[in-house]
Amino acid sequence: MAADTTLLTLTVNGEARTVVFPTHHTLLEVLREECGLTGTKHGCELGECGTCAVLVDGRPIGAVGEVATAVVDALALVAPVAACELDVDALLTGARREMLARPVSRFPASTVDLAFVVDDAIPAAAIQTTLVHAGGDLLEHVALFDVFRSAALGPGKVSLAFTLRFRALDRTLTDDEVSTLRGKCIDAVVSAHGAELRS
Repeated sequence: MAADTTLLTLTVNGEARTVVFPTHHTLLEVLREECGLTGTKHGCELGECGTCAVLVDGRPIGAVGEVATAVVDALALVAPVAACELDVDALLTGARREMLARPVSRFPASTVDLAFVVDDAIPAAAIQTTLVHAGGDLLEHVALFDVFRSAALGPGKVSLAFTLRFRALDRTLTDDEVSTLRGKCIDAVVSAHGAELRS
């Protein structure tokens, strides 16, 4: 197992699952991407409250959050510790999405990393959504991999870095195609969020 990955065993709907995922992934990303539970949605999206609501069909059915330091200390646990409470009946009765198999490309991917300086109040998920729309069908994957705060960025500013993976099913993308896709993604985020590309 790579140094930047985490191994986790969890029980979802009575089924034990063992997943290996990048250490920077959130629980939401693990549930959606590694476990395929795409009904789970973003909560506050700011990553500062320590607690997230779990939504199914647009309504909250529980919460996931970090256990208070006093409780962790009192029980002599090793921090950080998370807890989860879910209405399993509501989870089981939620709408299901048909599982779709996607064709696998035999052609190599092109990876692009982009870092944007934005107002701290802008959720990373909003920028990720903009990137998904701008990248179109050739954008295979996008993920936040770094959040950087510094006085050098300016007051109330944060740098959010994303990795984007582009791939076509029928060919190897040319450098010009990747450059055009990169430009479209940058322009979309700058336009929609008043972002500045960080070099």
